Amino acid sequence: MPPCSQGTTKTNTKTLNEKDKHAAEAALRLLDRLPQPTQLLGLALLLRLVLIIVAEVQDRLAEVAYTDIDYQVFTDSAESVTLGISPFAGRTALLNADATKFRYTPFLAFILVPNIWLHKAWGKLFFSVFDILAGVVLRNWLERFSSDSMTVRLSLCLWLFNPFCFTISTRGSGESLVIFVVYCTFWVAYCQPSRPGLVGLLLGFAIHWRVYPVIFGLPILLRFLGPWPFWKQPLAQLLPRLKMVVVFGLSTV
Repeated sequence: MPPCSQGTTKTNTKTLNEKDKHAAEAALRLLDRLPQPTQLLGLALLLRLVLIIVAEVQDRLAEVAYTDIDYQVFTDSAESVTLGISPFAGRTALLNADATKFRYTPFLAFILVPNIWLHKAWGKLFFSVFDILAGVVLRNWLERFSSDSMTVRLSLCLWLFNPFCFTISTRGSGESLVIFVVYCTFWVAYCQPSRPGLVGLLLGFAIHWRVYPVIFGLPILLRFLGPWPFWKQPLAQLLPRLKMVVVFGLSTV
C-alpha cells in the first residue's frame, strides 16, 4: 500500500475512534440524566394508568380491542363467584368454549370480584400495581448488589418501561403478580437464607399460580446446600443445610 494511503487510513481510523468516543460520552451523559429510582417508579405507574384509560376508550371505539380476551374470561369467572357459582362453570360462551374456558387458580376469580362491584378496570389496576411492586423489589436487589447509581436506574428502566411488561399488565394479564412473588422468593432465598420455610411458601404460591416458576426450585435448592460440591462439606455444616432443604421442600409442596 502506498504511504499516502496508509496515512489516510490511519487518519480515518483516528477520526472514527474519536467519533465513537464522543458518542459514548454523549450516551453516558444522557444516562446520567435518568431520574432517581423513586421518580422512575412514579412515572411507570403514571404510564400504566394512562394506558388503562386508553384501553377503556379503545375497547369502546376501535374495531380491535386493547384488552386481552382472557381478561373477559377472568371477569366472567369473578361474576360467577358473586353469583355463588364455581369459577370453572361454563356459565358464559367464553367460559364454555374449550379455547377460552377458565383454567387458572380460583384465587384469580376472587381477586377480580371488584371488577363486578366497582369497575371492570380494577383487575388491570391491580396487576399494574404489582408490576410496580416487582420494580420495588428489583430496585432493592440492585441497590444491595451494586453501588453504581446509573446501573440501578438503567436496569430499573429496562423493567419498568419495557413495552412487553407494561402492555401485559395493562391488557389484563396477571403475570406481574407471579413475577412479584418470584422476585420476593429470590430476595428471601439470597438475602435471608435462614428462612427456608418462607422461601418454600412463596415458590409454592408462584407455582400454584403458574407452573413455570418450578424451574427456579433447583437454583434455590443449590443455594441452601452451600458451596459445590456440597457433599464434601463437614458433616456439622452439611446437616443444618440438609434440614433447610427439607423445610424448603415441604413448604413448597
